[in-house]
Amino acid sequence: GSGAERAASPGRAPAPATLAPGDPPEMPVRSERRRAGGAGSSTSSPASGAAASSLVPPPPINTAQPGVTTSLLYSGAKFRGQQRSKGNAYEVEVVMQHVDMENSYLCGYLKIKGLTEEYPTLTTFFEGEIISKKHPFLTRKWDADEDVDRKHW
Repeated sequence: GSGAERAASPGRAPAPATLAPGDPPEMPVRSERRRAGGAGSSTSSPASGAAASSLVPPPPINTAQPGVTTSLLYSGAKFRGQQRSKGNAYEVEVVMQHVDMENSYLCGYLKIKGLTEEYPTLTTFFEGEIISKKHPFLTRKWDADEDVDRKHW
């Protein structure tokens, strides 16, 4: 026989799947019971209404694996749109260079087109704090009180 036949030999079991930490060992399946009825009865109902409605799907596979995105904010993310100011609209692109959710920090580049004639495309670096318990909505920095923070938001 050929190598393909040997690889597909029926006596050999497939290798067990490996799971990332936190992944469920198997997917839950909703079970349904058939109603007692004559032959050919195909009506089915959930085993119990409460059990069926409380079935919660597991998180997506590999979400506990490092590097798997769980947010729109991640290193390398790009956003495109328009900034409108005083009747003008400018094409903008934001590229997240580094996002550190654990430390509520991000930085990246903002590219804007058509802002000035001298620089048709202007790119600027920015750093920011992600609003979180570590960095609340009110800055309490730079002599800014609640009114100043509101005006800047």
